[in-house]
Amino acid sequence: MPREIPNWRAKVILAQMGLLSTVEAAIAALPEPDRTIARLAWGGDAKLARRGKTVLGLAAALGLSSDQVDQLFIAAEALEV
Repeated sequence: MPREIPNWRAKVILAQMGLLSTVEAAIAALPEPDRTIARLAWGGDAKLARRGKTVLGLAAALGLSSDQVDQLFIAAEALEV
């Protein structure tokens, strides 16, 4: 299980799942200062930590189970470019 993944990899998998715009809306709905932190990280080259506050919060907002998030991280790690 990857402990963290670059956010671009997460974006690819979320787009394939049809959830990318939902995640972006969830980030926009976060309270400050979390919204600004997540927005800047999401738009930059940050890495997402599997057990990080942002990942756990967005997973809950999207209704994703722990297993689904694990599978997202595994799929993201396996991407070849």
